[in-house]
Amino acid sequence: MPTYRTTIFYEKGNDGAMRMNLDLLEDTRMRLEMAIEAINQIVTKYYNPRVKNKQFQASDLVLLKPKASKPTTERGKMAPTWKGPYRVQKALGFNAYKLSGMNGKEVPRT
Repeated sequence: MPTYRTTIFYEKGNDGAMRMNLDLLEDTRMRLEMAIEAINQIVTKYYNPRVKNKQFQASDLVLLKPKASKPTTERGKMAPTWKGPYRVQKALGFNAYKLSGMNGKEVPRT
């Protein structure tokens, strides 16, 4: 017993509708790209003024976050969130610094 959907199906009309949808697809994509760009501009306008660049100079005191490679289960639930204080020896680049301990000994891998 054929269903209602199969009985009213008209192949030529369906092909025409599919071609029309393909033609409209490019317009829909362009409208969506413009909407996404507008949203990105709004988000950027809101976010950028609130970002504070933290650049340190030599001899500044900083705290160091423990390695992300050591999960909390390995370090324990009550492990400290920050280590330090450390002194910045030299700024190497954007957010890259060479650190030394308070005793003057260089901290490896910083």
